[in-house]
Amino acid sequence: MRSKFYNSFGKRLGDMRLVDITNIDVQNVITQMNKEGKAASTMREALGRMRECMESAKNNRLIPINPCFEINVPWENRQVKRRFLSPEEQNTFLKTVEHNWYKEMFYIMFLTGMRIGEVGGLMWSDIDFDNKCIHINRSLSCQYEYGKKMLRLTEPKTHNSYRKIPFFGEAEEMYLSQQRKVKELKKALGSRWRGEEGCEDLVFVTESRLFLKICILTQSDIHSAADVLRQICSPK
Repeated sequence: MRSKFYNSFGKRLGDMRLVDITNIDVQNVITQMNKEGKAASTMREALGRMRECMESAKNNRLIPINPCFEINVPWENRQVKRRFLSPEEQNTFLKTVEHNWYKEMFYIMFLTGMRIGEVGGLMWSDIDFDNKCIHINRSLSCQYEYGKKMLRLTEPKTHNSYRKIPFFGEAEEMYLSQQRKVKELKKALGSRWRGEEGCEDLVFVTESRLFLKICILTQSDIHSAADVLRQICSPK
């Protein structure tokens, strides 16, 4: 709950005094969230929490009025046209990351369509080599707690997010390759191999330590991947 508040009203109004927050300030936060593409339900949930806090402040005579009323929250966000990579573009990207540490992870993302957090939360116990499928049971999410970026393993957002995905294409080959890579890394690091509690069994790990993967891609990795995507997606 703290992270949700911080990512909405907290980071925008958190440095203001309660008595200085006006109706316009609250509306500006909602307007900005809408521009960022936040879901209407997310905006309403954030406003509801803020309204409760300000109502409590009013009841305790910290502020004269609650500025969270008569706020316009859009019922629907404008539709965003999504751009998908063509098979040729996907092949170009995968060829480019052929020698990247995260090669197997990129392949699995392309082959399964899993969300980033789902790939991050994937554990070896979720991979069923006998029945050639993987089970989605959790997600790795990035949250801010007291201003510090933290990674947490959480339950999937909805009941339908719990699902089974069969192996497609080179999926099994990529899992086996990743398995060998992790074993070699463990052997090389020896006693230095470590992971946060509950994260020791993650499939995709950093090159230097166990517990964080896609959320901790190095800046050079991110820029390299972004450059490739820009090149293959730019108009010819």
